[in-house]
Amino acid sequence: MNNYYVFDFDGVVCDSTNECLVCSSNAMQKLEGNSNFKYYLSDFSEELIHSFSALRPFVKGGSQYYTLYQILRSKMNLETITQNVFDEVHKTFLIESETYKPHFYKARNELQEFNFSNWLDLHTVYEWVIDFLRENLDRERLMIATLKDKDSVMKILKHYDLEIDPDLVVDQFEIKTKLEALNRIIESKKILKEEIVFIDDNIAHLLGPKNAGFNCFLAAWSNVNESSIKLANEQNIDILEDLKRFTDT
Repeated sequence: MNNYYVFDFDGVVCDSTNECLVCSSNAMQKLEGNSNFKYYLSDFSEELIHSFSALRPFVKGGSQYYTLYQILRSKMNLETITQNVFDEVHKTFLIESETYKPHFYKARNELQEFNFSNWLDLHTVYEWVIDFLRENLDRERLMIATLKDKDSVMKILKHYDLEIDPDLVVDQFEIKTKLEALNRIIESKKILKEEIVFIDDNIAHLLGPKNAGFNCFLAAWSNVNESSIKLANEQNIDILEDLKRFTDT
């Protein structure tokens, strides 16, 4: 393989929706001075799990879970929420979201410390993606650009016996956008943007890189909604159901 593969993590390598529900809920409790912390998925109602899962694909980082909860509390019709609608609502909570952000990552650390095995179990790993990465990719051509924290990414990958140099993981403490991550990668690797294959499950993360000339693909095996698929088609972003097209024959 001659391409350099840049994978998002949440929604591409694993589904972390349940973990983000637990962490974001506890962060809201902490922010609002409450102590009704929950550590297991069974502590949450099916209604909240369903509503959270419907909005999760629009979130582009820990701070935006604050906006997600404001939408849930507003009783907006979730069927009317698109990426543009979510982004517009988020603009009205920029200050509050940044105040909320450190609580989210602290809640993740506390969840790991409370019960590490339970924290791992809150992630549903796409084992066939892990297998693909392990069996088919030269480690020097595999990178991860994620808005998850690097430490958590490394812990999950290690659990599945996938060792990656930490320098090949660019996380939310180093970048603000995926385009920034990709530009840093081509600069550090001294490669062309045409050599990059960038795979993400969030259409909002793909638009900037696509317009900048990167090869972008929407991972449709995760919790991708119809509005994202429609936008991907409009922007000529290829939709992936699997990784077979990148397998050597």
